[in-house]
Amino acid sequence: MTTAELAQYLETEGYNPANYSINTRGFDGFCLVNDGQQWVVFYTERGKDQPAVFASARLYGQLSLGS
Repeated sequence: MTTAELAQYLETEGYNPANYSINTRGFDGFCLVNDGQQWVVFYTERGKDQPAVFASARLYGQLSLGS
């Protein structure tokens, strides 16, 4: 899944963009980062990343970020 496909999917599914960022840090909330092989999802607050919630090459049907 590309970054554009992920952004479109999240928008279509009604996820609130105030709750996440895609491929960026420096955001208090969930970060979805493509490491080149898979998507890694983790929470970050005040510049400190928490352990990954999960990592997957396929995100469809696996996201629960809150709408």
